[in-house]
Amino acid sequence: MLKAKVLFLFVIATLIIGCGSLQTSSSRTSYVVFSAIPPYDRERSNNEYGSITLAVPRYEPVITSHISIRGKKSGAALGAADGASSCLQMANDAGGAFLALICMPIAAIAGGVSGSANTESLDALESHESKVLDELSKLTPQITIKQQAMTYADQYGLKLNELDAKYGSDDPVRPFNYSGLPVDISDTFLELGIDRITLRGFGTRGIRYSIYFNGYSKLIRSDDNDVIDSLKLLWRSGRYTAEEWSENNYERLKQAVVSAGSMIARESIDEYFFLYYPKTKPKHKKEANKIHPLDTANNIETNNKKSDLVPYYSIKPLSPVIKAKTGLFAVFTGDWEFQEIQSSQPLLKWEAFPRKEDLEGIPLYQIGKVEYEIKLFISSTDEGHFSYPDREIYHRIGIKEPFHKIEKRLEPCHRYYWTVRASFNLNGNQKFTEWSGRYPDSDMPYPFMQRRSLSKSGYRSSNYYYGFKIIGDGSSCP
Repeated sequence: MLKAKVLFLFVIATLIIGCGSLQTSSSRTSYVVFSAIPPYDRERSNNEYGSITLAVPRYEPVITSHISIRGKKSGAALGAADGASSCLQMANDAGGAFLALICMPIAAIAGGVSGSANTESLDALESHESKVLDELSKLTPQITIKQQAMTYADQYGLKLNELDAKYGSDDPVRPFNYSGLPVDISDTFLELGIDRITLRGFGTRGIRYSIYFNGYSKLIRSDDNDVIDSLKLLWRSGRYTAEEWSENNYERLKQAVVSAGSMIARESIDEYFFLYYPKTKPKHKKEANKIHPLDTANNIETNNKKSDLVPYYSIKPLSPVIKAKTGLFAVFTGDWEFQEIQSSQPLLKWEAFPRKEDLEGIPLYQIGKVEYEIKLFISSTDEGHFSYPDREIYHRIGIKEPFHKIEKRLEPCHRYYWTVRASFNLNGNQKFTEWSGRYPDSDMPYPFMQRRSLSKSGYRSSNYYYGFKIIGDGSSCP
């Protein structure tokens, strides 16, 4: 296993020397065909699907664990691979590719020794694992999703009826026959659920576990039981030790179930009923992710010819600035850089809604109660090239102006991700724009299509949010 990983890293380094740089190729994923109404073609009412009944499954999700390192040998192997891969960061420097090849075998040996020493014993690992899994099995995530969905729908004026708890799917594979219910039924059923919960960790000493909740949602027509639309959604917790998960009678674990249920309910309801795209969309799919015209007044900087950092269907961030990334690792880690800022309570700014394209075909008087919503996530790592939003640490709704100063102090030397969306009424119906973000290039140009293409693992919009790094005065950060 160790030899295979080192050989793989050697091949990667050889490609760096031989190719000099890598170019991305466009995805060839086919368009997703679904019978739901695309958001840019929707009527201005939220009633396209008639009366709606909320249903949740009667079965409990499958609960499993996936620990990457199990025992000292596994720890040594992964440590060697990590040590060797750390040398690849030299590749962007002058002469760095050659130095990387020299560095890799030495770093692999040192990493293997360190990996073995820092790996949890198998007995301790299994003890921690079983305690967390046992507590997870006592919780009721399906009921939690139902409660969260009803609360959220009521908050924004969407009427949902509730299906009696004795009905609903009892099989995660076989579709439930809603058309055969012996009760008065609605025009459409909204089915929400969690089908799998996975405890994940690396098995190192003081192991920190994340919990992955794989959820789903379906819109089902009641008269023929046809699925109008469906989504797979993934919520991932922060990383905590077994002791931290167990504090206060496993309160953190219970809150994770509530957060996962809330995300699955909210994102599904937003997607099916509230999502808004401008009526005037680009004529060609390759233009769908293009930003509004670049200008210095809006603080959009580019170091290359790319012009798709802010797609037209989301609000444009103005500060911190968005700066295009160049170099080898832009291939793997996206097209923007983490902007370094000094303030621990940064002022976030974005363009005001509605914009010119929002008013094409829609009179201004039909748009009302414009507010903004922002989210802030801490990054999974504060250095290196590969990171993702680890957990949400800040969330504000009802912001009246297109700017907001963070109301809590952020820790210096950490990376953060942020996003914003507009919330408004269109002819009295609640609507949201897409969350702002640099969404991936694809033959499917819109996120609502991309979200339906990931049928197994679930889609995470937060992976594409914009980032910044708090450096304070810069003297103490690496």
